[in-house]
Amino acid sequence: MNFEEKIDQEIEVEKENPGQSEIWDLFENSKTDEKLLIFSKMQESDVLDAEYAFEFLTTLKSDFDLTTKEGRANYALLLNKLQDEKLDIYEHDSHYYNQDLITFAILDERWDNIPGLLSPFTSGKHLDEFDTVISQLKYHGCTKIILEAMETAYPGIQASSEYIYGADEEFAGELSEIMLIDYLESSDHPRPDDPTFLDKAGSLVEWKKGWLDWFIPRITQTKSTEWTLDDFLEDINSEEWREKFRNLLLEFVATEWEKGIPLSRCILGWHQLFEIFYTQFEKLGKNKKSDQKSKKSFLARCIIPNAKKMDETLGGHFSIMGGKPYEISAGLELLPIFLGFMEALGIIQHTQKQNALGEIRKRIITNIPNVLSNYGGDPILLENLEKAWLKK
Repeated sequence: MNFEEKIDQEIEVEKENPGQSEIWDLFENSKTDEKLLIFSKMQESDVLDAEYAFEFLTTLKSDFDLTTKEGRANYALLLNKLQDEKLDIYEHDSHYYNQDLITFAILDERWDNIPGLLSPFTSGKHLDEFDTVISQLKYHGCTKIILEAMETAYPGIQASSEYIYGADEEFAGELSEIMLIDYLESSDHPRPDDPTFLDKAGSLVEWKKGWLDWFIPRITQTKSTEWTLDDFLEDINSEEWREKFRNLLLEFVATEWEKGIPLSRCILGWHQLFEIFYTQFEKLGKNKKSDQKSKKSFLARCIIPNAKKMDETLGGHFSIMGGKPYEISAGLELLPIFLGFMEALGIIQHTQKQNALGEIRKRIITNIPNVLSNYGGDPILLENLEKAWLKK
């Protein structure tokens, strides 16, 4: 019995006794061309169900070199064929399949293809997967695409009973943030009291009083500060001191946006840096000594990231439930630049910066690319992270 006859035999067994054939074992132990033949014959014989399709395609994906345009195109052909011929089976797991197709579109710069690939999410379903896609598109600066998709999905999320309490409010907060990013990118003279923007975004969430007055002038650099070391030596880690650090961090992020980094990626990184530093602040308390040497020593412990504490903070974003590769990478890409920013202002010393970067590289940067990739980080993200830490 040749291989094709063996496939036909197992398909007949599968027809008569679903789940009792050896078709999966045959598939798993076959070469790529043989796997493709099994998948094709299963599809033609109407014994392919959503579970088989998902397992077959997930396994086949690893047989293609998705770092190449040809590999991506060949895998996409399988997905497109399934969608064309077995739409109900495709749609059962389209929220997974389309994540791959979105990544392929990003890698091949087919930006116009992305809105159509968001259809599994715009009904308000599959919020966890949608959240990952939103982060990926934020990382790549696709503000308009995200905004349209989130606005379309929001009514369905509001009406859904399948999500935990408050999920719709959290989504509304994210939607208002992307509205703000879109406003900042598209307005010649953005201002915190713009009635058109406030009417639209204010229907979703109530902005904290004074927050837009603080945020917009700094991110647009209409307000900035000439920082020096002395600004950070008094009342270290007090609320007033933290407010100054918040200003410093946001003004730094504004300079990165000015350099051409997408604002949506800058904001992802800003949130992550904020968490890294503020987690460290919480564990340190306040300085009890008043002499200059002690102040400088305590300041360094506050604003120079501790690799061990950072590792613990970042590790909290990865679990069997999923991870945050785009948020983490956006923050890590900004970190060496932010330390250089503080060095240029005289707030930290060159040796302090280099020692910190060396420890972080050894403990985190060496290993984290594999983690980011395993949790869905795309090749562009991995390349950007490598460049950000090259010779730092």
